[in-house]
Amino acid sequence: MKTITMHSLQAILPMMLLSGILLSAEPENRNNAVPPGTKGVPGRPGSPDTKGPPPKILATTPPDLTNVVYGSDKKFNVIDLWKAKSDKPTPLVIFIHGGGGVEGRDKNSILTQFPLDQLLQAGISCASIDYRKEVNGKIYFPNSFHDSARAVQFLRSKAREFNLDPARFACCARGAGGAGLSLLIAFHRDLADPRSDDPVARESTRLTCVAVEKAVVSFDPRWIKENLAGKAWRGPNLAAIFGMKDAAEAELLNPPTEKARLMEENAPINYLTADAPPVFLSYPGESLSLKTSADIRMIDFGLILKQKMDALKVECQVEAGWPAKPEYTGPDKSDLEFLLRQFGIKQ
Repeated sequence: MKTITMHSLQAILPMMLLSGILLSAEPENRNNAVPPGTKGVPGRPGSPDTKGPPPKILATTPPDLTNVVYGSDKKFNVIDLWKAKSDKPTPLVIFIHGGGGVEGRDKNSILTQFPLDQLLQAGISCASIDYRKEVNGKIYFPNSFHDSARAVQFLRSKAREFNLDPARFACCARGAGGAGLSLLIAFHRDLADPRSDDPVARESTRLTCVAVEKAVVSFDPRWIKENLAGKAWRGPNLAAIFGMKDAAEAELLNPPTEKARLMEENAPINYLTADAPPVFLSYPGESLSLKTSADIRMIDFGLILKQKMDALKVECQVEAGWPAKPEYTGPDKSDLEFLLRQFGIKQ
């Protein structure tokens, strides 16, 4: 299996840029919580508004802990934690925000994008993490991956103190960046180092499941050209991710060795094995049907991932068409239902 290393990844994880430069990610104000008195599928708002005023704060429960430092960067390596009330250790959902990997969006996105209150009511604790991102034009790849993985390890190291069940951890996201990080953590080999002097580094990065929206599974132009319709593979913004903004098309398809390696490592799907955890993919407003189009569809990434996971006999559900024409490939009608089932919580 491939391994992400600090030495080899100088430009990995451009999924943190994707929501702003390659594809049109879901607007920030798409909420996935049901306000009190609203009817609808659990985990879904009754009347979504994706083009209206700024997002409303739908989560009403204040965090139990704020800005808990989990890494070396005290500005960005911070976590907010909501602890579900329980006499027994609770499952944990770790929310990884998107936003293009730049300053502006942070861990507070959970308040407008996620069914936080519903999860707490179901007995599931929630954490929202921040990680190093672009500041003054400098992008901290691959630190966003290593930060997010360490956050998983840190929370697992604090399981007893925070009343968490270390065997029931999930990652969730609402944007392409957070989705990419979630899938990389899920598919990558376990980063636990049992010989480390750092007790946090000795913890596992394994997850029970992943539930993400607008997921992209590869940013390699060659992979996109081979697997998806349209010409998005040769877009200048995609090329810029790899420092090849002015590259000719032929160079994008036959890049230098170093660039080729970065492209290959920049694809969660390349790390997929039969050991991967179950995945729930959501693509609002799109169709489950494969279509030939000049324009790239984000759901096509998910449908390809599902085919590969089905072949490995690993559960992968795809939700599409919400809210006008919802379609589902599995039994769960929302990420909330999926999480409850994976954690063994009766609805």
